[in-house]
Amino acid sequence: MIICMIIFFSKLYGIALHIPQKQDIAEDELQETFIKVYKHIDKFDESRGIFFTWMLNICRNGFKNIPIFDVSGRTIKSISTLNNSVDISDLTSGKYFIELKSSQYTYNSSFVK
Repeated sequence: MIICMIIFFSKLYGIALHIPQKQDIAEDELQETFIKVYKHIDKFDESRGIFFTWMLNICRNGFKNIPIFDVSGRTIKSISTLNNSVDISDLTSGKYFIELKSSQYTYNSSFVK
């Protein structure tokens, strides 16, 4: 198990960093990924795919749904990062906020459409 973590660390870290673009959130999510892998190693089924893909899905699922809020704090929609693109064409013009959370950190950002 430890050897797998060492081998896959840099690849998983790249994925974890790509989504939030924040090092502290990516590191926290990667740590959570390894904890989940360790706790649920018995659920890995090699007939459904390779070990790295299983770990990758656990990591990416940590950022699965990211809420978008309007200026009043109301959730407008949740976006999925699994396809690495965000469609905001259905939003009206205005200022919006997103929130990325990990077990230790919260990162807020805003954008204007």
